[in-house]
Amino acid sequence: MLEYLVNQFDEFDYFCYFFRHYTLISKQWNTEILPKLRIVDYYIVIFDKTDPLDIQILSNLTNRFKLKYRISIGACNLKIYNLKDKVHHVRLCQDFITASDLETLSNYKYLKKIKLSQFSPFTDRGCEVLSNFASSNKGIKLSLDGVGNTDKPIISCLFNLNILHSLIFSNDVIPNDTVFQLNGISKLNLTSIYSQLDTICRLFENTPNLEKLCLFDNSLEEGQYFDDVLKKITHLQQLKELLLGVSDSCNFQSIVYLLNNVKSVNTDVTFHMVHYESVEDVLSSKINNSNIHTFDFSSPLKFTPETDELNNFNLLSIWDDKSHLQHICVKRKKDLLVDLPTSIYSLKTNYTLNKNVVSETYSSLLEVLIDNRLINLTEINIDDLRATDMKIILNSQIPKLTIVKVQFLNDQNGLNQDLIQTIQNNHTVTNLFIFHLSWYKLYSFYETAIQVLKVNNTLVSLYLPYYKNDEVTQQYIDSFKEIIINNHTIRRIYIPLSDSKSPKLLLDLFRLFNRYSISRNT
Repeated sequence: MLEYLVNQFDEFDYFCYFFRHYTLISKQWNTEILPKLRIVDYYIVIFDKTDPLDIQILSNLTNRFKLKYRISIGACNLKIYNLKDKVHHVRLCQDFITASDLETLSNYKYLKKIKLSQFSPFTDRGCEVLSNFASSNKGIKLSLDGVGNTDKPIISCLFNLNILHSLIFSNDVIPNDTVFQLNGISKLNLTSIYSQLDTICRLFENTPNLEKLCLFDNSLEEGQYFDDVLKKITHLQQLKELLLGVSDSCNFQSIVYLLNNVKSVNTDVTFHMVHYESVEDVLSSKINNSNIHTFDFSSPLKFTPETDELNNFNLLSIWDDKSHLQHICVKRKKDLLVDLPTSIYSLKTNYTLNKNVVSETYSSLLEVLIDNRLINLTEINIDDLRATDMKIILNSQIPKLTIVKVQFLNDQNGLNQDLIQTIQNNHTVTNLFIFHLSWYKLYSFYETAIQVLKVNNTLVSLYLPYYKNDEVTQQYIDSFKEIIINNHTIRRIYIPLSDSKSPKLLLDLFRLFNRYSISRNT
């Protein structure tokens, strides 16, 4: 339970408060329990404005009780040597970064992630220091936001750090004569980068071990097509995740070639200027790739020249064998929904239709969900849904459906009593998220959550929309206490840190949740 509580937030103040509080219990507790705690999946963030006295207090607690955690520091805390063995992430986000700044990195032997902003003033000495540091600390993740005029030697340094594990590079230019030595890199993200076609192709020839590739809003020289880049991507034998947002011109058959040959399991591609030989050429194409398990079919293909015959085209319609698809996102179009594969585990919809045709596509979606064809479905993520249709989904009791996410409950009836009763009586969904309502009249966050949890003993996580006029009362706190004592399933109730008119009562509610290990993360 203690480990659960310490992992609720990544704020430095919360972390300090937690250990200052829980080190007062007993000496045996401090020597046998606290050293076993793990801070998982995040960094304790120390901001530039963090009080040095608090940092020293944490250092003393760390040394005394052998606490285990990771720290992220900013430029103003580069010489935080009393916690140097805890520093795993450095953020150098300032207008000028000196070689001296980077030389301090050698003090952090466990450093694995560096974020740099405005790289252009960086010196050659800085490159040398970074290169030497990276050479002795293999597996470094480097994030760099350029300003469009970075010097060539610096770019050359960047793309020759062969021991990099991950590189995020944005808002800059890759010179034509850049030499690439990135055989060890497994994750690459290029955003808003300008380069020649030959240059970007050579880059992929020298990154054979890429497992994740993200390309967004990059630009080739005018008149150059993206086709050769797509072919190079198919040669990446270790690729597991591919995210593309391509604004340059490319040919439709090159997209088909990519999707038939790419090795990535998780694939999400968007193309904004697709050329084609004929409509028949597009409609008669076939995609058959058993590697792809996750695909976003809602991402647009924008054909040029435009034609009415391709206005409603979607890659799902030419996807030959759909049995390997497990997680997909689709537009709510009737002709697509009726052909969903039975193998999928998660379904996400993307709203692309006018209001006057929504009802028809709702009906299509519900028909597919309820006719038992989606027997493996475990998650539904719908961006826009009516209350009456949500009732149908929940009442269907799809046997493996455990996660339902509704971005916008678009109905004047809102979360009415009928829908609340449906949620109360559902016995399969363990994680329910309703993020926004179109109609807040007569709605109360606290009353609705209490009504649901008094009856439903299946939910583990509950997220309901929060209305700014909702105020916690002592009666609500008493009701939550009664629920938590009797309901041993619920573990997470999302309550925002709002500007409450009753801050003491809100704090009392949070303390109640903490006492029973109920997360309130938003």
